[in-house]
Amino acid sequence: MPQEPEFSNYKTLREVVLSGLEKTDKNEEYKVDILIKEFEIRENQAPEESSGGERKKAALAKALIGEPDILLLDEPTAQLDPIAAQEFITAVSKLNRETGVTVIMADHLLEDSVSLCDKLLVLREGGVLAFDTPKKVASSLANEPESAMMPAAARVYYAANGGGECPLSVREGRAYLENVLNGDCAAVPCEKYTRTESAALE
Repeated sequence: MPQEPEFSNYKTLREVVLSGLEKTDKNEEYKVDILIKEFEIRENQAPEESSGGERKKAALAKALIGEPDILLLDEPTAQLDPIAAQEFITAVSKLNRETGVTVIMADHLLEDSVSLCDKLLVLREGGVLAFDTPKKVASSLANEPESAMMPAAARVYYAANGGGECPLSVREGRAYLENVLNGDCAAVPCEKYTRTESAALE
């Protein structure tokens, strides 16, 4: 699936998904209905009136019509807001678990996806810098420029001169901090917000 799928030739998102049948059996239109329902695609919506997340889900459904063994995704969350990116990654993860399709994703935005990966490959200037499980790769990048691409939990680990297993998710990051701080981990208190609603909207 390309980073920016082309939608100019389609009037609705349903037509986008239907175009996936061009290289398969024309009698399998029932798959279109299944995928539209699974990804909660507003099928009668025009692509230009749809959000980036909706267009990406339609493009993903189109790619899945032929039931591929391997799904290649090129920066699939590019230009998506954080919520849409999380929804897309969740949909891909569910697809991987339920169908067994192998997903290969090229991306530099790893906050939502890295903790779901089985393997992580990091490249530098065309060569392999690291290739292993996400936690081992993240741990190995502590002193490398590529560490900036890792999730916030991993960057906290680096800042704390991490020891032990590198956290990747927010939950793991909090558990790591609680362990480092011997359980003394709490939100920082702040002053009560007292401005009026009209002042806040100015």
